[in-house]
Amino acid sequence: MLSRRRHRFAALALAALTCAATAGAACAASVCGYVPVLDARTEPVRIAADPRLMDAAVGTYRIYDYDLEDVMTVVRQGDHLVARLIGRPDVTLEPIGPALFAYGGIDDRIEARLDDKGQVTGLVWRRHHMRELPMPRIGADKAAKLKARFERRLDPASGEPHSLPALRRLVDGLQSGKPDYDAMSIYLNIATRRQLPSLRPFLRDLGPVQSVRFLGFMAMGIDGVDGETYDVVQKDGISRWHIAVDDRGVIAGANVVCGP
Repeated sequence: MLSRRRHRFAALALAALTCAATAGAACAASVCGYVPVLDARTEPVRIAADPRLMDAAVGTYRIYDYDLEDVMTVVRQGDHLVARLIGRPDVTLEPIGPALFAYGGIDDRIEARLDDKGQVTGLVWRRHHMRELPMPRIGADKAAKLKARFERRLDPASGEPHSLPALRRLVDGLQSGKPDYDAMSIYLNIATRRQLPSLRPFLRDLGPVQSVRFLGFMAMGIDGVDGETYDVVQKDGISRWHIAVDDRGVIAGANVVCGP
């Protein structure tokens, strides 16, 4: 765990680091979970879409959690619905039950909440291995303000969060044992030097990085700097990262725990 704000992730981080330091790759992978197991999914049975439900579901919804804040916009494209999150690719919502849709991979589900008139008042995101996340419908004005706030944290050229390159460099540096201390705040610099003997074997035991998934924006940043949440998919497991990068490109703080 890399941050002054140790209280929030202390239990998980210490468990992971202790495991990695004492029992090697097998233990680290068992704590963080093997990728094939995490990516195993139950193939849903698709049903015909209800045109009235699709029309009712069109709108914008607020996502608010500690490590995942964003705006989901649902649009209709012909005979299907598409969900859009800021900074992430569009995802087609596949109908698999009354008011229930498959959302992307890893058994994620989106459920529409209806009132007695058949209007969609909100959505519920049933995330794989995590608690349900309510998403209330919001109006156009509020949605526009939230989108503007989040889009400022994206790279104009790539459309990806500006913290993504910094995260890749940080993970590579920790695995190699040669992190770029000049790219860190003084607090993160000190914490990294202290924890590198445990962090390096923990991350190396999980294997080479295969991909990085941007999840969303942190509702609370780190040390006063806005942050983002990622899953770093490695050969033998997944680590979840929270990282905050300031306007100068300096990493203000970062946390790593087992994910997802």
